[in-house]
Parts: sequence; structure tokens; C-alpha cells
Amino acid sequence: MFSRIALLFAPSLLAASAAAQNAVGLWRSDDPDGQNLGIGQNIPDGTVGVRGWTVLPPDVTMYFKPQAQGAARELDFRGIEFRMFLNVMNSAGVQEVPKVEIRRAIQAAIPNQARYVPDYVTPPYAVFPAQAWVGTGNRVFRYVLPESVPVPSGSSAGTGLCAVFVDYCKFGASPVSSGEKALLMVTDNESGSGSNGFSGFTSATGNNTFVGSTNEFTVNFLFDQSMMQPAKNVTLVQPGADLLDDKGPYPPNVTALLMDDGRGALRMNASNVISFMVNSDKSLHGSSASTWIVPLIMLENDIAAAGTTNPTPENWVGNSNAPDLAYVHPMPMQKFLDDLATSAGSPPNSGVGAALNPRNTTLPIWLGVDLPSFQNLTILARSLTYADISSGVFVAGTEQTMFNSTFSPNAVMARNLGKTSGEIREMKHAFDPQTGWSPIAPGPTSVGLFTYPGGSTFLGKSFYIMCLIFDVASPTSPLGFEFVDVTPAVRIALLPV
Repeated sequence: MFSRIALLFAPSLLAASAAAQNAVGLWRSDDPDGQNLGIGQNIPDGTVGVRGWTVLPPDVTMYFKPQAQGAARELDFRGIEFRMFLNVMNSAGVQEVPKVEIRRAIQAAIPNQARYVPDYVTPPYAVFPAQAWVGTGNRVFRYVLPESVPVPSGSSAGTGLCAVFVDYCKFGASPVSSGEKALLMVTDNESGSGSNGFSGFTSATGNNTFVGSTNEFTVNFLFDQSMMQPAKNVTLVQPGADLLDDKGPYPPNVTALLMDDGRGALRMNASNVISFMVNSDKSLHGSSASTWIVPLIMLENDIAAAGTTNPTPENWVGNSNAPDLAYVHPMPMQKFLDDLATSAGSPPNSGVGAALNPRNTTLPIWLGVDLPSFQNLTILARSLTYADISSGVFVAGTEQTMFNSTFSPNAVMARNLGKTSGEIREMKHAFDPQTGWSPIAPGPTSVGLFTYPGGSTFLGKSFYIMCLIFDVASPTSPLGFEFVDVTPAVRIALLPV
């Protein structure tokens, strides 16, 4: 189904291209000082066969292409950003940035089920060759393909996407030190009980290990589509306030947000505030300058509402173990809008869907209506909780240009800024200026959608969210507005108190 092409592209540090790619990475970037170390395994110099890796699970990549593209469960992968540092105490001699392979991630075997490891049987989707380390200190490497490559965005088996760093620390320990020379940087402050790690190593003998309960490699995956990043406990930062440890001031002209956007945002504890950030490829939206980000939600707790018929969920856990159910339900957006109108009293097949969504986007999750087979009016009503854009800036909001010290100095919103390579910039998007949205509705202690109440009611349940990209001043639609894009869905586990 997927194009398994190992594209060899001479990697280099690249500046912003004509169409900015959108980044997602499940490492916690709200504390820049969390990226102050690397992890190796005391590998002797010249060792080959060791591979470091990090995963994007299907919980953040649930996406189906528009109906015109066959509604394939694929994303268009464009590149990768990752952070490495040179161990100056052990930097003599040769060192290199390892080869990077983009592979499928599969569920680990018992006893590590529901964790993900690289699939070394399926050929890689893209390959970036190794290169010699040039320069000193900590660096951000950005590799971008000249053309996007289709990669799986989850599957009925719950597969994910994986970046593998081949021959990790090949030029490792010198005779005078046990430390490796060039290492992937990690965050060491990952949060959330029950939050499994997504980074690890494969030894030369093929055994997989995970880097630790609080560590993640600082790796971002770049895609052409509009992308959603889970986040929790967002706080507003006063303009001009100092970054952590006096690394510089936040820009005075922007609304600055500090948020935990690591893997802990996928495993929500009681009193956590659920939020998100969206990065949108504005070039998809024609010439309109009035684009809104509109969230739609689904709470798994509503599946059991009386008098409902729901589609069968997918079981993402293999090996005949306990089910890990995911309510993935590909739905043509045109039909969803028509069925929504029917549920509100309009005649069937009203044509409102084709008028509002000419591209016929595919919605990835169950939102309560797929007539005549399935209907859950509780889910349908809840799905629209945050979709009202008439009240101005709320949890749905206008697409903004995000701050980037090099390319977007006049942006109006900043998220998780840090000082890298001598300049202050957004941590998940080190090179490209971004457009998108993060909700700034007031909360009790943080900003976002709502504070998760916890309790046994939600034990084992999940909260799903996706965002529509809504052009409210379309230059092409006869209505003057239309839905032009959709993000992947994010599945957030609601943990008990």
C-alpha cells in the first residue's frame, strides 16, 4: 500500500523552504535545560550495529488522506530535526552524525506490549546517509527530502513511525575515556504516570532497550500536512519575562505560552489541563488571510450512551493480550456534514457537505454520526463543544504566525521558546516559521480546553481531538467560506486519580 522507497538525499542544515514543514516530537520542550545531556551505552570506538531510535505512536498520527487520494491512511513525511552534542571531554579523532532511517514502528512483544520498537523487516521509507561531524558544541541537524514520501499514519494493528540512528556512537569511547563522542540530546524531565517512553536502543545482537522513564531523544518529524501536537498545563508568560536560567527574554510583542508538550501529554493525570497546538501549512489555504483552527472532540466515556449504535473499535494490541481499543472511524467529511444536517432536521443528502468541503477531507475518528448504520447523538453533541468560532478568541481561534527569531520576528504567539545556537526560537520548529494555533481560553491555573477531573469514571477511557482548518474568507468558494484541511487526531488516555 505504501511507497517503500529509500530516498538517498545528501543531508545538510537547511534554512526555511518555500513551503514550511510542520513538526511533531514527543519530547518535553518547556524546559530548555532538560536538553543538557546525551545517552550512550559506553560503546567502544569502532562498534557498528548499535541503533538508537525514537517513535511517533499512532496516538498522534491518526490521519486519512482526502477521498480524492483514496482516503489512504498515510502522511507525507518530509524530513527530520534532531539535536546532538559533541562530548568535548572525548572529542579527539573522528566523529560523525549517524545515518538516519525512517521506519515503521511496531508493538513490542510481551512483556513490553503497548510500547513501540523499530520494524527492521519492512524496508525504510526514507534514508539520510551518515555524515562527518563538522563544527563544535550542541547542534540542531535538519534533513529535508526534495519530495515528500508517504508513510503509514497508524494502522488497524496500531503501528507508528520510527526514526532509527544507525551505528549509533560508531566513533565512541577513546582510550582515555568511557564516554561516547557525539550523542543525541535528550530531555530528562518527561512527566506523567503510565507514560511509556518512546526512545531506545537496539543492540548489535538485536535486543531492544528503552532509554529510561524520564528521557526522550529530542527528535522532530516533519510533515507536509497540518499537524497537531498534544500539550498539557499551558501557562501564559508575561511579555519580556526572562527565559529559564537567564537565557534571554521572551519577545515583548507576542503572547508567550509555556507548555508540557512531551509524551506526558498523552497520559493525562487528574488536575492536568488538556490542551494542544496546531501547525498549519497555510499554503494549502489559497490566498485567504482569515483561517480558523476549529477543534472537534470525542470522549470515549460517551460510547455507552443509551440508544446508540457505534462502529467497532480497532484493537491496537497484538499477541492476544488485553485489548487497547481505539475509535478510529474514517468518514468522508462531505457525508459527515450532510449527516449532521440530517440530524438537525434537513433532508438527507442535502449537498451542504460538498459546498462546505469541496476537497472531501477524511475525518479520522468517530464523531457520532454515520447514517444509516451508526448514530450516537451524545458524541455528536459533545464533538461540537469547542467548535464555536463566533465568540472570538477561545479554544477555536484564528491562525497565527508563530515566533521564530530568524524568520518571524513580528509574530503574535510564541510557544516553548529556548535559546539554541545563539538565538531564541521555538523549540519544536527550529528553522521554519510556522502558522497555527494554541488555545488561550482561561483556566483555573493553566490555559487550554479543560481540567481533567480524574476519577474512576474515566478509568481506561480516552479523549480524542482533531482540528479542522476553516477558511472564513475563501477566494474560491461561492459561499465565501469552506473547510480546507484537517489535522491528524490525537488520542489522550485519561488516567484515574
